[in-house]
Amino acid sequence: MVRTKPSDLPRPPRAQIGASNIPKPKFPTTRTIYHDNNKIKIYGWPSRGGMMVLNNATLVDFDFLGFDTVSPPLKRDRDQDAEDEVCKRLLLLGATWFDSQDRYDIVAAVEEDFDPLICTIEAGEAPHPTKSERRWVKVGYPSESQGGGLWVAEYDNHVFGAPWHGPGIPDEHVHLLLARNMDERCEVLKQLGARFLDRVEDYDGVGCLRAWEEKWTGEVGPLVVTRFVEW
Repeated sequence: MVRTKPSDLPRPPRAQIGASNIPKPKFPTTRTIYHDNNKIKIYGWPSRGGMMVLNNATLVDFDFLGFDTVSPPLKRDRDQDAEDEVCKRLLLLGATWFDSQDRYDIVAAVEEDFDPLICTIEAGEAPHPTKSERRWVKVGYPSESQGGGLWVAEYDNHVFGAPWHGPGIPDEHVHLLLARNMDERCEVLKQLGARFLDRVEDYDGVGCLRAWEEKWTGEVGPLVVTRFVEW
């Protein structure tokens, strides 16, 4: 079987280096956001609707996306076709595709034990996070010199009030922060129990890795389209 990489996707050009004081974005078409717990999240806004979130983004993720690490993009692309290309690459890294920003806020609140929004679920006003919504997925693509293909590690994110589906995220996942390139990430993923696939098309897990080809409806509601807003 021929091992392939997602090289058919156009690689976005890297932005110019030149950072200034970066504000903490709080807008519905944000690209990159920083949290007080030292985590970086990257958002995508697909034309099909919903919101993609890549949690705990690292240097390797930024490089794969073609983003400048010194002056990261704070806004989504105003051109929807270009935004869709970013969304495709986010999915290839293990991003989760939520129905809307409101739905993501609820799921994130459960993960972070934020009581006001958890009460929404306890009151029956919103469903518990689904198996797919809370799936932790990290992906690495070995260089051609290492044989190509991809390594995929995925675990259940054990959260309040929802049934567990398999082992929880291992503490050793933080080792991914030390990977300097994709080959090093793949070595860490192997240590985390990742499985090897020849092609993205071979993925049959719970995550959203192949969602661009398969997802046309929301997880618990409709896919809500968010248009670009200048700010």
